[in-house]
Amino acid sequence: MSLSFHSKVDIRFSAGETKSTGGIIKAAGWQRVLIFTDPRLKELGFSQRLKEIISKNNLTVEVFSGVKPNPKKEIIKQGVEKARYFEPDVIAAMGGGSVLDAAKAAGIWYSNPDKDIFQLKDPGERKNPMLPVITIPTTAGTGSEITSWAVITDPGKPAKVSIGGEKMTPAAAVIDPELTRSLPSELTIWTGLDAFSHALEAYLSKFANAFIQEICYLAMKRLIKYLPRAADKRKDLTARTEVMLGSLLAGWAMENAGLGLVHGMSHQVSAFYNYQHGLTNALLLPPVLEYNYEYCKEELQDLAGLFPENKDFLENLERFYNSLGFKKELEIKRADLPQLTAQTLENVNSQTNPRKPAAQEIEELFGRAFIIKE
Repeated sequence: MSLSFHSKVDIRFSAGETKSTGGIIKAAGWQRVLIFTDPRLKELGFSQRLKEIISKNNLTVEVFSGVKPNPKKEIIKQGVEKARYFEPDVIAAMGGGSVLDAAKAAGIWYSNPDKDIFQLKDPGERKNPMLPVITIPTTAGTGSEITSWAVITDPGKPAKVSIGGEKMTPAAAVIDPELTRSLPSELTIWTGLDAFSHALEAYLSKFANAFIQEICYLAMKRLIKYLPRAADKRKDLTARTEVMLGSLLAGWAMENAGLGLVHGMSHQVSAFYNYQHGLTNALLLPPVLEYNYEYCKEELQDLAGLFPENKDFLENLERFYNSLGFKKELEIKRADLPQLTAQTLENVNSQTNPRKPAAQEIEELFGRAFIIKE
């Protein structure tokens, strides 16, 4: 499979597409490239191979490999300081959602140095567009490679803060399914379920329309069929390609329609406890769907045909989880519930949920999705 099309982002999709990164950068007239990545990918040699690919085009390249999961302000600041020292023309972000989000956050902060990163949540505070960012995802789930949003953790609350707008759209996305073949089965499942939750919540969003729902349907169809195979047969490039395409489609739908209460709640939990984002989404999805059911019953009935059984969507979702061998429990503290709930109500993703939640209902949903620790 090989795709080339343009939305707000110049998208290049094919196995081995990473090799085109240097040519894309050179064609744009950029000369100095700062690679953003994380310590694991540096250790595996991913960032070095990317550096070699880019350098072949007579470009100057430096690497920042300090990104950690659920990146905090301090990590973004370190990346900005590296950029100020190196003065890049473009950032090439290679990694999962944390790396891509960190690169976009650093890019907008670098271009607007007189503001604090959290002030830049307000589009009116951004005088200058983001330093150009090229995204190169190594997981199939985040959608961040084509969205104009960066989600970073504010450790002071703690909470995840969404910073976004047109001035934060990536210049290009280089999507190479081969990069996901070394992803462990467990992480393949968690990130794949992240993509699935993007597609499902966008489908049910208050801002969804028929076209967006068709995109979501195609995304979910691919993920249901190929995610179990990708997790079981890690080197299966066909399965990896289809899952990555499903993630891309879900990311496009999310960018245009928004999400829902699953993400509104999940962002708080991962900020508080540093849990993996796709995992917290996966745990929240069944209880939140049950909660929303009467408000989107017709839409969920339409989705039953995604599954071979063609029965109740919630029953089929449980079977899908079982096919993945998905069994995981996470703890949250009862003392944190009031703050988790309050921040959920304020979160931008909660605003497009098909049902408007009350505080007590959100607390009950946390209790159904997680183990409450006294």
